[in-house]
Amino acid sequence: MQQVGNVAARNEPFTWVICVFFLLLTTTARPAAVNFTNLDAHQGFNFNGTVHTNVGFITALTINSTALSADLIVENPVSHANMHVVGILDSESWDGTVAGTMQFHARVSTANKSTVTSILQNTLSTLNMQLNYEIFSYSNSYFESFSPLNNQPIAVVLQKNGTQPEISMAGTPNSDITSPQNYELGFTNGPSATVVDTLVYVTPSNRIVKAYGVFGSVVTVLPAVSGATATQITATGATLQETVNPGEGTTAVSFNYGTSPTLVGSTASTTNTLGAGANDDLVDITVSNLTPQTTYYYQAVAVNSAGTTTDTINSFVTTAVSVPGITGAALALDGTDLVIAGTNGTPGLSYYVLSTTNLLAPISGWTPVATNQFDGGGNFNLTLTNAVQAAIPQQLYLIESLTN
Repeated sequence: MQQVGNVAARNEPFTWVICVFFLLLTTTARPAAVNFTNLDAHQGFNFNGTVHTNVGFITALTINSTALSADLIVENPVSHANMHVVGILDSESWDGTVAGTMQFHARVSTANKSTVTSILQNTLSTLNMQLNYEIFSYSNSYFESFSPLNNQPIAVVLQKNGTQPEISMAGTPNSDITSPQNYELGFTNGPSATVVDTLVYVTPSNRIVKAYGVFGSVVTVLPAVSGATATQITATGATLQETVNPGEGTTAVSFNYGTSPTLVGSTASTTNTLGAGANDDLVDITVSNLTPQTTYYYQAVAVNSAGTTTDTINSFVTTAVSVPGITGAALALDGTDLVIAGTNGTPGLSYYVLSTTNLLAPISGWTPVATNQFDGGGNFNLTLTNAVQAAIPQQLYLIESLTN
């Protein structure tokens, strides 16, 4: 009976190939409306960290050419810094469409009450407004849930009911909150017919970017990117992830990656195309043929008809090459065939099986008898046909993993 000898493992330079794949995720249904009908004015005026109700503010409001004063000082629920605002919101509603109207009810100061009253005493020949607002919701902590993109004022038009503008200014102060004295302001606005603005609606599980400003049509805005992450990092590859909002337009997403911190001479990954929509999508793209134990830099690039958006440059480090090892029950006889199994290799990497009858022979003197690749789990299983011969009392085998 032939004796089966030791099996060893060795690493030498080599070039490898790993299959590249990517995952395409489709958008999910968008909400029909964005309604905050019960905003807490008490929390708005006097913020209490133990109270977790929704709260909102009008941070800027201009009616035609007259700007209301940001003369109320409140606490930002997220940063806890002071905010100077025009009004404390009681409610907001919007049907979620680019041509839909928005209704706001807010509490304003005595000075702003006088300003609005003066405006309404005159015939409004134009109904243009500049509006900015922030609404905050609570889920484990406060977050900004509805606002214009980047908190930039949006251009809107005051709506009419027949010939009367849909704006009202109370003549008597609210009685539930008396300090500071405040008055109820209500108005309904529609989008501008000439300016396209962008609104952002955030829930604990989603972020929706919507165009607002062209009647009866959907307008593509710049894609939004965030949350760059490198996962499934190996010696020769990684999966790059990015959260992308296509901004209502078909959006191509890819990554530039390389070893330069500024991505000079970088490589472009495969492209993942997102369909038009307003919801965030998680994009996964796998890159390969990387060098072990090397820092790689990468940057997401999202392109649609409105333009190109790039994320900041991030980095990851590839791991060291795994040394293949022979498992405890690595050798098995099947008649005259020998089955060799092992694990701990680099997935997709090539390996060779070398053989000799002389344990003292240099590696260069060993004979290659088989070759294959490690599977996706770094395992290998190989059958050597007619390897067991009675005339050969001792046979040694070596697993050679080739890397660069």
